[in-house]
Amino acid sequence: MQAKLQNRKIGERVIIAEFAVPAEFAFEAGEYTQVILGEDKPLKHYFSIASSPNEKGTVRIATRPSQSAFKTTLQSLPIGSEVVINGPWGDVLFPENNSEPLVFIAGGIGITPFLSMMRFAAEEELAQKILLLHFGDLDEFHDEVESAAKANPNFTFKHVYEHISTEILKSNLPDSDRIFYVAGPPGFVNKAQNALRYLKIPQQNVIVESYTGYTN
Repeated sequence: MQAKLQNRKIGERVIIAEFAVPAEFAFEAGEYTQVILGEDKPLKHYFSIASSPNEKGTVRIATRPSQSAFKTTLQSLPIGSEVVINGPWGDVLFPENNSEPLVFIAGGIGITPFLSMMRFAAEEELAQKILLLHFGDLDEFHDEVESAAKANPNFTFKHVYEHISTEILKSNLPDSDRIFYVAGPPGFVNKAQNALRYLKIPQQNVIVESYTGYTN
């Protein structure tokens, strides 16, 4: 599907790009998409969608800067350039039972699908209790997250600067009777899954998304 780069913000630690998409491009909060740049030698990359499904006609992504061909092209792409967006796909979705409390465990840039879900929960005034634990030093989104926490009494947020571990996770959880979502680099996701197993969280209550290629 054709899309158009309509806005971009380049920081030292995060690139945020916003694309205008046809109205028929519908996605659920937490899903990811594929972005393709160029035609002769197309460059492809998968990204979680950070925007809310209610932002019709818009797909926003966020990623770490790097010297990869895709990232350098994305940074220099003129505003208004056409790209291809495919999808969406994903398992990081709100459960059908909207009474179950949720915990989002994000490592670094793994916060992106939860930005979409956080926004959607506030807009739809969902009754679900949601706790977001964000591990690492990436704080570019924290003003936005804190504003969402003020707007939504069912949403709480903690920034955890320690490395994820069973002890740190346990000390930040109000209880274990929740659905857990984990997103981030593979190493982080593995450690989070091991910690949740140690805390005897049932495997069916843990949903993960691993970002291959990222270290934090």
